[in-house]
Amino acid sequence: EPTGYLHEFAAYNMLQDILSEMSNDEIAEYVQAFTKTAYASGVTSVADVQVGNVCTYEVYEEMESRGELGLRVHYSPSIELDNDELIRIQKEDRGDRLKFSGVKAFADGTAAGHTALMISEYLDDPGNVGIPSIDLDYLKDRVLELDAMGIRTRIHACGDLSVQLSLDYFENARRINGSMGTRHTIEHIEVAAPEDLPRFGALDVIASVQPNHMPRDGYYEHPFHASLGEERMKYSWPFNTILKEGGRMAFGTDYPCVPIAPFATIQRAQTRLSDQLEPPGGFNPWEKIELMDVLDIYTAGSAYCTYRENELGKLKIGYLADIVVLSDNIFEIDVMDTVNLEVEATYFDGEKVYEAVGC
Repeated sequence: EPTGYLHEFAAYNMLQDILSEMSNDEIAEYVQAFTKTAYASGVTSVADVQVGNVCTYEVYEEMESRGELGLRVHYSPSIELDNDELIRIQKEDRGDRLKFSGVKAFADGTAAGHTALMISEYLDDPGNVGIPSIDLDYLKDRVLELDAMGIRTRIHACGDLSVQLSLDYFENARRINGSMGTRHTIEHIEVAAPEDLPRFGALDVIASVQPNHMPRDGYYEHPFHASLGEERMKYSWPFNTILKEGGRMAFGTDYPCVPIAPFATIQRAQTRLSDQLEPPGGFNPWEKIELMDVLDIYTAGSAYCTYRENELGKLKIGYLADIVVLSDNIFEIDVMDTVNLEVEATYFDGEKVYEAVGC
């Protein structure tokens, strides 16, 4: 007889207990099942992060050594992982299916949960400016230390203050260490201060964002209206502005928060409409992105984010032959029909690994 729902760290802590009791073989079974789901969605490359104290990198290593890893996994362990272990993972060459992709840190929660770090208070919760998920002084110092080691940090930052602080920490590392080419990354960016948007390009910080996180159901009832207010909502999910200001971007879904199939993400980046086609003209329509740019960000942009722009993200001689065949021409159909596209076949390393029934 549930009286509520598990939210953020309540669910997170429960998941920790479940995962910590699972063997590597059990986790590997889930990875194999997930791989089939990914293939059916036309996905062959993923990014994965360490969840709390459960590090699945060891599982991926075992699967790769047995020839069982059927995806290209770009793994980011916790920022708190021991330096010696980070260096070991960084230097190991695991082939083209398992790659170290820097470390992951969580600066805050989410704006919908009133836990994203905000410059000014939530309008419907006076005095609350969010909750940091990590000691911020430690995060600043750790970013600097890892940057000097040539290790990139990917920071979960949903609020405008956490985005600003993340940029500050990356700028501090660049000022002290020089430009290390570490491709630091900020994840999500639900809302940002307008003055911070040009800093992505200026600091060569990647915006790794998920268009399908935008209001999907009931735009007019979305909590951002009450918690952020209409002025701050103008700078929510500011994708096109970051792009126009010279920032690099990578698209993804943040699965399992939303389905892994990319088509809703591709559509929403172009239309910024909810599933009810709200609001008319799209949410912050100036932030819409054209189809060709959307596809480039999702493929070549994501390849750059994983340091693999010379072998992934393009149909090109010499690149790895990961190819998806769709049920229709995405350049010719109406944008609103994008979500109805189906995957007819998926190729991984040139080998067909998925074929739809009847194709």
